[in-house]
Amino acid sequence: MNTSDAIIASAGDDRNNIVSALLAQRFGVHKIICEVKKSQYVAVYNKLGIHNLINPRMLAIAHILRLIKQEEVVALSIVQGEKAEVLELVLPAGSGSAHKKINSLNIPRGMMVGTIVREEEVLIPDGDTVLLPKDHLIIFSLPKTAHRLERYFA
Repeated sequence: MNTSDAIIASAGDDRNNIVSALLAQRFGVHKIICEVKKSQYVAVYNKLGIHNLINPRMLAIAHILRLIKQEEVVALSIVQGEKAEVLELVLPAGSGSAHKKINSLNIPRGMMVGTIVREEEVLIPDGDTVLLPKDHLIIFSLPKTAHRLERYFA
């Protein structure tokens, strides 16, 4: 009989965490969160059906980047072992991008506005979409262009 709703496997060793997660699965625990230190173990977890993974290094990187980027940043995620960033920011009223169409901004390859949350509405933008102050922008960026985000959206 299951007496736990969730488990966090954070023993400090990936192999121990995998075994703990498998035991938890076997005993019917539905919410399993595992710490993963070595990125090569992510595929193992995924094949075992364990998808709630935490990597302390990636969390630290995301937190540091959030601190050094502009204050309008709401959330930042590092994707696929530092291969991309997903950033949510609030477009400031004084931004040079406010009240302009996306295609007029000349955003570089490797960076794109993927979603806009405007008040209660979620928009999938195209080049003719006009950015407005206080829009929440979800921006996808490759590392080679991530440092240029402030130039377009600060």
